[in-house]
Formats: sequence, C-alpha cells, structure tokens
Amino acid sequence: MGEHFLHYPLNFLALPRLVFLGRVFIYLAFAGVSIAATVAAVFQKEVEKSSVRYWGNFNRAVRKIPALFMLGIIYAIGLFLIYIIPKLIVLHLVGSERFLTIGYYGAYFFSFIFFVVMESALVYAVAFLIVYKHGLFSSIKKSTLFFKNHFAFTLFLVFSFRVINFALVLAKFKIVSIINKFFPFFPEFTLVILGAEIFFLLISNYFIIASACHLLLTKEGNK
Repeated sequence: MGEHFLHYPLNFLALPRLVFLGRVFIYLAFAGVSIAATVAAVFQKEVEKSSVRYWGNFNRAVRKIPALFMLGIIYAIGLFLIYIIPKLIVLHLVGSERFLTIGYYGAYFFSFIFFVVMESALVYAVAFLIVYKHGLFSSIKKSTLFFKNHFAFTLFLVFSFRVINFALVLAKFKIVSIINKFFPFFPEFTLVILGAEIFFLLISNYFIIASACHLLLTKEGNK
C-alpha cells in the first residue's frame, strides 16, 4: 500500500481496505455467534412464546462455534468465487479496453445476482443448526430445500436489502474518483461512506436473519 498512505490525506483512502480486512476477521470470529443467538431468540419469542433467554442463547451459540466457523468459511469461499470467477471470464473473453470496462460492470452485476442466490440458499442454515440441532451439511441441505419451497419470499427479502449494500460497496470501490470529483478538499468523506456501509450492513443483516428465521420457525413450529 505504501508508506505515503500512512499520512493525511491519503490515509483516508487506505481505510476501505483496512476496514474490509477487519470485517473478515470480525465476521469469522464473532458474527456467527451473534447470528446464532439472534435465531434462538426469534425461536423463543415467536414459536415458544416464552421470554428470551439471552445467556442461554449465547451459551448455545458458543457450543456450536466449530460448525458456525465452518459455515462462515463456506460462505466466504463462495463469496470469493462469486466475485473472482466472473472477472476472470471477462479478462479472457474481452479484448479492448473499452469493452473491458463494460465487462467489469457486467461481472459485478452477475456477481451480485449469484451472491443473492447463494445467501438466500444459506440464510436458513443457522436456524437448522442451532434450533433443530442438525449437523452442518444437513443444515445447509435443509436450508437450500426450504429456500426452494419459499423461493420468491426469500429472494425478494435478500435482494431488497443487498441491492443497497451493493450500491454502497460500489461507492466504496470508487471512493477515490468520488472524492476527486465531488469532495477534493474533504477526504474525510471516506468515513461517511464507510459509516453508511457498516451501519446499513448491520441493520440489513438483522432484518434478513430475523425475517427469514421467523418464516422458517413458524412454518416448522406449526408442523
């Protein structure tokens, strides 16, 4: 990245990459536990109609850390492949620089669509893992089957939130161009974009998980 990125104002341009690396670590270390505890809380409130047992939910999630970590690894590998494969295809198929730019935007679009489908297929896995105590691969299989049976709802739920996340991610990738064009004397605008992305990511994660698991747990609970 270079030593000059340690000094003002270029240090603000280095923030997106540093925040991304930090988010990967935080997700693998903590997000699985917090999502699992949220799923258990939704089950207690909506299906059992009981009070939420926060400490018990945390303990239940902690006991599933190995499986949650592996689920996070599978998710991360899928995300990496979804991101890199369309770009590699564009590099091999497109010759001129003009069409290369168009191809990259097309690659981002298809990556986003594949990402929405992947997340939709996996969004119920934590509930099967934590509430119904299935194994990792059984939970993934059952999550995929439940997604197929509730395709429209799940896809719309994930898409409606992730399209805004995607727009903020694109803005982050183009942060240098945005600052140079609109905010040349305000490099701190990087913090605005990063803050908006992180805030909306937290909100969207909660609503996606809570809404999806509410559907799953009420459907399964009524059987």
